[in-house]
Amino acid sequence: MKVKVPPHPYQILKNGRIRRLLLLSNTRPERMQKLKVALNLGQNPGFEYLLSCWDDPALQIVIKKLLAKYPQWGVACEVMVEVQ
Repeated sequence: MKVKVPPHPYQILKNGRIRRLLLLSNTRPERMQKLKVALNLGQNPGFEYLLSCWDDPALQIVIKKLLAKYPQWGVACEVMVEVQ
């Protein structure tokens, strides 16, 4: 008879994080494209959109570049840094 041992809490956290990153990576190409268009054309995608992309580490890099290029959108950057 085998005894089921519950997983270690770290393993549960790790698996949940992996699932979250997989979900984020599925939406990444579309979001990345919109951010790159905003970067090239200078069109503000809007604070709500930037905030919705902020949970993806790869998109955070693009958002930081976008805000560095267009400092007039810096108000959103200050708020997102607090969220982090």
